[in-house]
Order: sequence, then structure tokens, then C-alpha cells
Amino acid sequence: MNLRTNVNWSQFLAGSPPLRDHSLTCLGAGEHSGAYRRFDGRRLASHALVIVSEGSGRYVDARHPSGRSIEAPSLVWLYPGIEHGYGPASGGWAEHWVLFSGRATFAFEQLGVWSRSNPIVELAAAPSAALALFGELRSALSGVGERSQLSASILCQRVIERASASVSASAGDVGQRDLVAEFAAFAFTTISVRERAERLGLTVVQLRAAVARASGFTPLDYVVELRIARACELLVETTASVREISADVGYDDPAYFTRLFTRRVGSAPTVFREQQARPA
Repeated sequence: MNLRTNVNWSQFLAGSPPLRDHSLTCLGAGEHSGAYRRFDGRRLASHALVIVSEGSGRYVDARHPSGRSIEAPSLVWLYPGIEHGYGPASGGWAEHWVLFSGRATFAFEQLGVWSRSNPIVELAAAPSAALALFGELRSALSGVGERSQLSASILCQRVIERASASVSASAGDVGQRDLVAEFAAFAFTTISVRERAERLGLTVVQLRAAVARASGFTPLDYVVELRIARACELLVETTASVREISADVGYDDPAYFTRLFTRRVGSAPTVFREQQARPA
């Protein structure tokens, strides 16, 4: 969609109580291009994501009373109960939006998908993978029944995930490095967070921000995730003892490793091996 195609549609659903109570329900979506009135003094009862793929505009809320500019491509995250206003400049813009609600929003926020302190997120390029889903989402929202509700929920979550995956580093941050691979290279080494940051040529603050963008975890939690994933592989693919695997993934105390593994995976290492290992 671009400003010249003048695509404008909106579809809404009442929402599914089971999806709202246990996951996420999509309440609506739409795509609009061109010049139209801006929203002012609005409060939503749900979350919303607005993807601005072309043009520019302005956003205001209580934290940003003087306003913030919006330059495409950007994401605009809106939150329930927060009074806000936004809209395109005189030249118009291309906008794609989803409304959603449910318990899953708490998990998304904790995973760092969005930050309430930063409602406007600039992108390096338009999130084409997210925008490509709007046709399917429109069809799902036009349907009736729980199957349509479920399809709309899944598509809405895919839009959110693909849009957030397109977030570029802000000016002065780490940039487009493959931090997952760099961080994983020494995830099994017992060193401090500061030493991990230094090995990557970052400050601790930069490391935390970069890991949160890449994974939604803190650096320490991400290290644990990598270690537990590696331990699962070793338990299934090798005959190494729990003590040997504990040391291999970075834990000198096998008892501590066993408690941590059990808490994260839901079963002790020996039980996991019995359940998952393939017979020779």
C-alpha cells in the first residue's frame, strides 16, 4: 500500500472472552492512506499497534505534551487508558493498525516487545513481513465464529511479532550486529555481565538494551536460556553424565544445575533424558 493507491478499510470484532482471558483477542484492524483527521484526546480500552509505512505525522500524550514527530517507517504503540493523539501531516501517510487485548499482552511487555516509555519506534525499513499479513487478517475479521476469532488472534500476534522483529537500533546503539551469535560464543563461560559487555565492545547498558531487543531477556536470563537449551541437546544426543553436562554448559555445581534445569524445563535432567532420548 502507498499514498497513491488510496486503500482504506476497517474491520472490527467484539472479541473472544476465552482468548482474552487466556491469550490474546484481536478486536480490529485496518489500512488507510492519504490525508485524514487526526485523533486527539483519545483513550483506548485496548492495546493497539499502528505501523506507519509512508509519510510523516505527530504524536502526543501526557509524557510527550509537546509532541513527537513520526517519520515513516515507524511503529506507534498505544496503551489502554492512556490519553493520546496522533495523525498524519498535511501530505498524509500510509497507516496499518491492529487493536488487541488479553493476558498475553503482559507477557509481550515483559519480553520487551514494546516499552511504554518509548511509544514511537523508528525502523530501518518498512516491516514488509508484517504488512503482508493484513490481507489474511482482513478476511479473518470478516468471518463469524470462534474459528475466525482464533485465526484473527494468531494473525494479530504474527503482525506484532514481525513488526517488533523489524525494529532497528536507535542512533548511538549497537547497530545491526548479530548479537545472538556473538553472545552465544561465550555464553558457557563463567564471567560477569560487565565482562560479557566488554568482550562485545559495549557498555553494560548497551548490552542490556541490545539483548532485550534481540530476545526479550536480560543478559543473565539469556545466558541461562542458551545453557539450558545446550544441556537439553547434550542429554538427548550424548551419554555424558549430568555432572559433565553441568560443567560443559558453565555450572561447576551439578546440584545447582539440576535444580535450575528442573525449574526451567519441568523435569530433572535424568528424567528429561529418559523421556526424550531415542533408543539406539
